[in-house]
Amino acid sequence: MRVQQEHWQLVVGKINACIDRKLERPDFISTSKRDNDRVRGVTLPEPHATGSLLIIAGIETTVKVLNGGMNYLIKNPEQLASLTKEVRSAFDDKNDSNVQTVSEA
Repeated sequence: MRVQQEHWQLVVGKINACIDRKLERPDFISTSKRDNDRVRGVTLPEPHATGSLLIIAGIETTVKVLNGGMNYLIKNPEQLASLTKEVRSAFDDKNDSNVQTVSEA
């Protein structure tokens, strides 16, 4: 129950921050405007509930994709070897790989 409450508080905080901030390029949540605890005709609990589902769905989707990819590579050692070779050849030294260099590769 505690984890569920923490999750809900996180979602409410994030959604409210998205609704309240001003962006040069608004996202689908920040395009809504507050109007007496309503957001373009819906009550605030509605975007909160949607946000909660999106967070859970996004996490679940990512896990499934990573799990499926790992299972495929384990069952197909030739593709694993090819991928390993390609990744390792992208860097001169294993210490050269970090978040920035991997995203640029």
